[in-house]
Amino acid sequence: MEFNNSNMFNSIEEEPEQSKEKPAAKESEQVEEKSTEKEQLPRYQEVLRYFQLGEWDKAEAGLQELIKEHPTDHQLRELMQQILLKKELSSNKRRPHLPHISGNIVRGVILALLLIALAFIGSNVYQNTIVPHQEEARRQAAIVTTLKQAEEAMNAGQYQEATKLYQSIINKDPDQPMAKAGLATTKVYIEVEKTYQQAVALEEKGKKREALVLYQNITEKNPNYKDVGQRMRKLKN
Repeated sequence: MEFNNSNMFNSIEEEPEQSKEKPAAKESEQVEEKSTEKEQLPRYQEVLRYFQLGEWDKAEAGLQELIKEHPTDHQLRELMQQILLKKELSSNKRRPHLPHISGNIVRGVILALLLIALAFIGSNVYQNTIVPHQEEARRQAAIVTTLKQAEEAMNAGQYQEATKLYQSIINKDPDQPMAKAGLATTKVYIEVEKTYQQAVALEEKGKKREALVLYQNITEKNPNYKDVGQRMRKLKN
């Protein structure tokens, strides 16, 4: 999502700048509406499904098509960076490991380099540059870990738990694209599960026609959900 930061520019005339505020607000609302519509697109949901399944090539190919259609969409480009990172990490796991180096040697080298860096740049630069970067790296690592936990909960059918995890990310980073998309997906799955339970209850009561309608609604959102296909064939016979 793009934001109009008017504080970054010096105003020349006060009245023209005030006249731009309302159009800027409307533009922000339009960007938010487009982002919400985009998250409901079947192809966007398909990219997210490939992402959750670890099929990086398919996710990358699908997202490239979306970026061609929405070249200025910042969230799509952030998502592409995450896919490429996941793809690279997956590739690295299959590469031969380098010869083992003693942990003491590694720690000694890192300590020596750190001391040289501190002596060279000074404590003030360290506090203003290195520390913020480290904090950001820890924050991003925590987000990645929580995203993985949410994906595992989704795959296990624990949609309420996945919702809590995605929401915890959004509370810290409201513009995190994977968390926003994942939360939207869990809401759909929760509704599908409620519909499934209602259909099963109707089927057990002998209300086949009503149950069949609900099963049909489920297949439109998730064709392979549980045993819906088998139950539909049974009711039609």
